[in-house]
Amino acid sequence: MKQTLKKLLAAAAAGACVITASVPVFAETEGLSDEQVTQVEQVAQSYLETIVGFSDEEAAEAKEYYQYIAPGIYGSINTWEDASEDLGGYVALDDIAVESDGETITCTVNAQFEKHDAEVEILIDQVALLTGDQNALTSMAFNVDYPIGTLMKDAAKNFVIGLATVFVMLIFLTFVISLFGVVAGAASKKAAAHAEKKEQTPAPAPTPIPVPAAAEEDVTDDAELVAVIAAAIAAAENTSTDGFVVRSIKKVNKSRWQRA
Repeated sequence: MKQTLKKLLAAAAAGACVITASVPVFAETEGLSDEQVTQVEQVAQSYLETIVGFSDEEAAEAKEYYQYIAPGIYGSINTWEDASEDLGGYVALDDIAVESDGETITCTVNAQFEKHDAEVEILIDQVALLTGDQNALTSMAFNVDYPIGTLMKDAAKNFVIGLATVFVMLIFLTFVISLFGVVAGAASKKAAAHAEKKEQTPAPAPTPIPVPAAAEEDVTDDAELVAVIAAAIAAAENTSTDGFVVRSIKKVNKSRWQRA
């Protein structure tokens, strides 16, 4: 752990030492003199070679220590760990371009690695660098320079994956739509079968309404009506009422009298 901290502190201290001599000029202008550019290049190179030179154990120790006190260093180590598998080990530095806006120094480093070259963008806090603060490193990004063949291969793979995904989704949507047709057809058949069954079932016969039998009129208590009818019959027969007795009187259909 101590060895790891010494490497990073040495990088920050180197920056403070080479810049301190020109602090008044450096702090007053956004532009950098040739001497200052050279000094910043040395700082950027020191930061880069320190970060990429960590072993796995040293990187883990540095991240644990700097996670909260120096987010720039912590993030730079994480970025290197993500890119190291594609880049391989560090080989050499080609050139560095330095720009400053008065607050942030941007160092664009072209570096060689075992597998691919990369453009490394290093952002440094200008004020923190002047004061020798170990938080001067803001961030470090590794842009891998993949060869054309690798890019074409990746593009073709992405194209095939995308095309296959589209076809799979189309097949799935076709299957779902076909299921809708099957379900709708089954529902139509069920409804038709129900309607046909309903038509074939005979309607129940209406229950006949019982017609009450005509009650026979009892006229035994109607003495006056019986006497009148008996007298009429006796007169018609030219006889007396002693020869017959009227026991009942029934109503006769009017149509018979009309036909008579």
